[in-house]
Formats: sequence, C-alpha cells, structure tokens
Amino acid sequence: MTEDPEEEIAIEVDDPLSEAISRFNIDDSVPKIAYHPAVARRWNAPWQFMSDFDIPVVLFCDDLLDQGAPHRQDGQGSYYPDLLQIEHVAIDGQVIKDEFCRAHHDPSLIYKNRLIYRGDLDANDGINDLPFIDLFYIDYRFMISTPNADRIREVPVIHDNMAREIVEYCYHIKDGGLLIVENSCSIMDDLERNIPNIRFEVDGRRASNRFGIISIEYLGEYRLKTGESPERDKVEVFKIHSEVKFENPTNFLAKCFVDIN
Repeated sequence: MTEDPEEEIAIEVDDPLSEAISRFNIDDSVPKIAYHPAVARRWNAPWQFMSDFDIPVVLFCDDLLDQGAPHRQDGQGSYYPDLLQIEHVAIDGQVIKDEFCRAHHDPSLIYKNRLIYRGDLDANDGINDLPFIDLFYIDYRFMISTPNADRIREVPVIHDNMAREIVEYCYHIKDGGLLIVENSCSIMDDLERNIPNIRFEVDGRRASNRFGIISIEYLGEYRLKTGESPERDKVEVFKIHSEVKFENPTNFLAKCFVDIN
C-alpha cells in the first residue's frame, strides 16, 4: 500500500525537533536548569514545555518587578498548575539569594521539579548565578549586557542590538541546550530582519548560524497549550552548539533541591 505523502512530510518536518528533545532529555535523572527572565505571569510557558516531555527541571524566574510567585491569571482554559511553596528554605546567596526568593514544586509530577522565583532581581545579575542554562525561554527583551557578543567582530550582523542579545543568551546555554523564543514578541521579527536565514536557508533547509564559538540551529515550531492566546503559544525552538566550557553543576543542583521533601 502506498503511504500518504503528506504524512511522510509531516514526520520528516517533526523529526528534528523530536530527536533533539530526546537527546536533550537522554539522562532523565538529572534535572535541567531552565531560565526565564522578566517572567511576570508567563512562568507557565516553559513549565508546560518541560512537563510536555517529562523533563525534570529547575526553572529560575528572575523578576525585577517582584510581581509574586507563582503569579497567575486564572481564566477559562488557562494552564496554571498548582505549585506548593516550600517553606523555610535557607538563603544561600546563590540559588535563594535573599528574602525576595521563593521555591515551589509540583508534588504530583513523577520527576524532580522546582520553580525558583527571585523577585527584585535584575536578570543581568541573576543569570550569572547559574553554572549554565539547559533551556532559555524568552518572551521579553530584558536588555542584557553583551560582553561575549561584543567580541565577535568578524560577524557584521552581530552589531544589531537584538541579534547581539540573542547571541549573548546563547553564551550561557550548554552545548545541546535549547533556546525557545515566543513568536508573538518582537524578538523574532527583529531577528529575521537582521538574520534573514535565522530559521531557513534560501533552499528551505533548516538553518544553522555560527557566531564565534556558538552556533544556533533552528529545530522547528512548537505549540504550547497555556490557553493565553494562539500567538503567544506558538514558539520557535533552536538548538545551541557551544564550545563554551562550564562548571560541573552537581553542587549547584544540590542547593536547588535542599529541603524540597
């Protein structure tokens, strides 16, 4: 029997993203370090992405405006899981930096999970507390300083501010990690104006762009189901190839999960 050609195309299109997620979570006993700066109520988006694939996670949400953790907007169809606050977690100056930091988890999940909300914290400072990032979720430009991207003089496009900030984010992402960009925000529009092949080459192949010692490979589109809006729930997923050397996260992860039970 002849296979449906449309079905073959769908499988082929989905495969790079599915394969990358499988490789990303190949050691499903070690929690991934996820980061979402300037988070407001949108902490549910990266949380849902990790939950969709049963990926153990420590999600850091740094919020300079200190809007509350976990901030939520209830409504019909909205996805906001009930997280329990973990009481009496000691301030350690790195994970729980001060009295504006709170830790939560979902005891119903079968894998290790933790959301660490850090209010009154500029992401330019908070990002440097992390040994590296496995998954970076961005829906808002937070004007990160760009010391690594500023050194890449041989790539003309890097002189665009938004492109430079995206490259800087990637210098914090571990080799094989993921960058997720909401399609509704202006970030993707800015990137495509300045890096026309950020997603696809002229011949339709998925693109991979190199900036210094990191490469940004486009994997595909993913649809979340947070119930907020179809535009916000459409995200673009990129895989990061990096030669940056990072520290061992064992001690850091131990701090993240102290007193969780």
